[in-house]
Amino acid sequence: MANYIDVEVAYALPHKQKILGVTVAEGTTAKEAVELSGITDEFPELDIEAAKMGIFGKAIRSPDAEVIRSGDRIEIYRPLLIDPKAARANRAAKVADKKGAAKKVAGKKTAEKAAEKVTEKVTEKVTEKKPAKETASEKDITDNKAIGTAAEQAAKKAANNETSENNDVKDI
Repeated sequence: MANYIDVEVAYALPHKQKILGVTVAEGTTAKEAVELSGITDEFPELDIEAAKMGIFGKAIRSPDAEVIRSGDRIEIYRPLLIDPKAARANRAAKVADKKGAAKKVAGKKTAEKAAEKVTEKVTEKVTEKKPAKETASEKDITDNKAIGTAAEQAAKKAANNETSENNDVKDI
């Protein structure tokens, strides 16, 4: 009498997934287990002959020669719609296009704001009334006073130094 083992057969589409439990005889290959599972009843478009398979996420090279063990999960892989490198390049190009479009919009907004500011400044200058003769600002006056005060203090200090030097000479 032959011994039997329990295995699972899994297949998934983006909108539908299925894992079927199957009891098969020891020595059964992965491909035979998939055929015995009846997974093609659930997914009639599935071509078992052309499909790649794996056991617990590890690809198997020849499903018709790979003997399965108790508890294995045989996974049927869908074909890739696009090469992964090409898909990544497409995503990168799409992101670059979005960034370029965003920069164009941001640049346009910045240019519009700059134009508004220039218009405001021109309007202010035209409407602003300037006196015919400019007077010195308070800051200029304060700065000049400070300069004058500093010069006066330096002159006083120099005079005091001369006086003290003369006094030192007289003492000797």
